Amino acid sequence: MTRAVKRGLARIKKPLSARHMNVDEVAFKKGHRYITVISDREGRALALTDERGTESLASSEGQPEAIKTFSMDMNAGYIRAARIHLPGAVGKIAFDHFHVAKQLGEIVDKTRQNEHPQRPLDSRRLAKGTRFLWQYSEK
Repeated sequence: MTRAVKRGLARIKKPLSARHMNVDEVAFKKGHRYITVISDREGRALALTDERGTESLASSEGQPEAIKTFSMDMNAGYIRAARIHLPGAVGKIAFDHFHVAKQLGEIVDKTRQNEHPQRPLDSRRLAKGTRFLWQYSEK
């Protein structure tokens, strides 16, 4: 994997700008085996590592001071790794919109589930079947 990334990077004529980077894990083969992919804004892989936690960003090449933004999911290992290896990481990390929306939807649903039994019986009957409205409606 590492040789393939190096070969691909060598073919690129335009120098890579690593000021805006992305990190994500990808399932590899069967089972729960993952690799970490570090890429640039255009989606070109800059580095691949077998690690998924704190050490996943240790091997990323380049100058960490030059990185302006670092997009990732809400994986605690990636957040820890960015704080260790990226100067000023707190102001540079951006979470991807998919995971933010997913977590927000889960919180809204949990709140709805917790409040439902505490409502009066008439209110519960009216609220029955409104899960879709809570999670997807603009209202």
